Amino acid sequence: MRKSIWIGVGLVVALVVAAAIKLRPDLAIRVATGLVSHEIYSGVFVSGLKPEAIFAENLTPRPFFSLVAWALAYQVDREHRAVTATFLGAYQSRAAYRDGLGCIVVHGAEPADTPRSAKAAAAEPRAAALLPEIAGPEVVEPADDRLRIALDRAFAEPARGRARRTKAVVVVRGGHVIAPVSA
Repeated sequence: MRKSIWIGVGLVVALVVAAAIKLRPDLAIRVATGLVSHEIYSGVFVSGLKPEAIFAENLTPRPFFSLVAWALAYQVDREHRAVTATFLGAYQSRAAYRDGLGCIVVHGAEPADTPRSAKAAAAEPRAAALLPEIAGPEVVEPADDRLRIALDRAFAEPARGRARRTKAVVVVRGGHVIAPVSA
């Protein structure tokens, strides 16, 4: 009887090892740390949001993510404009800005800054010329009460059901911003 128990335990261990080799859970963990670093980078450095809010509102509700969220940690480096994420202190991923590329996720060794291509640099002034200025720096208050009510409703969270988590709404009419609002 004792011998058959050890054989059963050995088979279970062999199956777990074989599944780990085949399924590579370390790759899934790398995806999770890469997602955390990139998502928080974008939220903090592009949208100006708080990293805690991004983690709670954008990452934790994702399917299966809540199962590993407890083991994920992140650090925002505002000086170097980078976000580092880890899983139980390992599997580090780092999101950083690279000129001409935007936000990239780095695994392991840090790559050298990639120089901007001449094609990208040449296209930038032309693209800027095609986009007219549609809003100044000041907040535009909606003149129409119906629009103000609609905007208030867009930011209100429903009593039941899925949360909206609206951060901003911009209404453009006739090529001009008539109602930029942010939370």
